[in-house]
Amino acid sequence: MSGFGCSSAGSVSAFTSADVGAAPLANAPGGGVLLPTAGGGGGGVLFGNCVERWASGPYEDELHPLDWDELRRLQAAGWEIGSHSRTHARLTTLDDAALADELVGSRERLAAELGVPCRTIAYPFGEADERVIAAAGAAGYDAACGLPTSFRRASALAWPRTGVWHSDGPASFRLKVARPVRLLQASAAFHALDRPRRAAKRVLRPGRIVRDWADD
Repeated sequence: MSGFGCSSAGSVSAFTSADVGAAPLANAPGGGVLLPTAGGGGGGVLFGNCVERWASGPYEDELHPLDWDELRRLQAAGWEIGSHSRTHARLTTLDDAALADELVGSRERLAAELGVPCRTIAYPFGEADERVIAAAGAAGYDAACGLPTSFRRASALAWPRTGVWHSDGPASFRLKVARPVRLLQASAAFHALDRPRRAAKRVLRPGRIVRDWADD
């Protein structure tokens, strides 16, 4: 699968490239596909500004979403199809009505198309605050994940996932998912040490961190 900075360890985003890349794993259930339902079913490029840097490059064709038949085929092979909201909006910036529409609308569309309840969501951009987490529960999700650096306050609706980006190679991937690193991320010491890094990232890469995770 081509690496577009929108995946996580254990799941992939619902690009056309995911179907090709996931095919060798189709007989190994346990993976997941994350879908913004406004783009599901084929058609326009997914995720807007998340992938705009590749929209006119050699991987443009891979940015189209899987259609519903392709998603049903992965589901039949044992893959979970989870929500990624309706439009991949930054949920923490929305008012209550728009937030509910993103969460409930996506869950209902997935259930209608796939014939099973949608129980999980990955927050777009990995961002969530206490209001978003509460809204996910009210929308009917049993589990939700985001991209906190610190894992110290994990819960069913605020479960940390490990980001896998286009720049990651085998060595950095193994380091990210190594048990000692994950244990360190669950410690208060790591949380304190990581604050300067995140502050520097806001200065050096503005727009990449719009709002922190719930306990950051």
